[in-house]
Amino acid sequence: MLIYSILLGGMVYLYSFNTELSLIPPKEAVYEMLKNAMAVAMFVGLIIAADAFSGERDRATLESLLLTPANRRQITVGKFLAAFSIWPAAYVIAVPYLYVLAQGDAVFTPALFWGAVTGTVLVTGYIAVGMLVSFWSSTNKVSYFIALGIYAALL
Repeated sequence: MLIYSILLGGMVYLYSFNTELSLIPPKEAVYEMLKNAMAVAMFVGLIIAADAFSGERDRATLESLLLTPANRRQITVGKFLAAFSIWPAAYVIAVPYLYVLAQGDAVFTPALFWGAVTGTVLVTGYIAVGMLVSFWSSTNKVSYFIALGIYAALL
């Protein structure tokens, strides 16, 4: 998250003080920053989800996890929520940068609402696909390869 925050700060600095990039209207700058926040959250969430079950199998910890008192649905939901938790953090970090890029334009409020809705839907979908890939993959390497291929194809 620290690296992500520094990256966003650098991008906002470039958009604000670079003479060629400062000609970009605030609406487009906010859109690009929101798109970057969603892309980072989708990527990290997909990586965490791709490791959910195949990683447990590779590390030989799946059997001990299944022997716990938690049922399989609770384990699956817990892994899903762990992968999804990156999205609210990435979104909250992006909000001050979006405010700076909006420069008082009315685009800020609709961007916050529609960014939250769109990002939640996209991140949920990517994590669900990552968990399915992880469930059906025989090894962690295969799971990562397929998940990153899907990410690259759909991005």
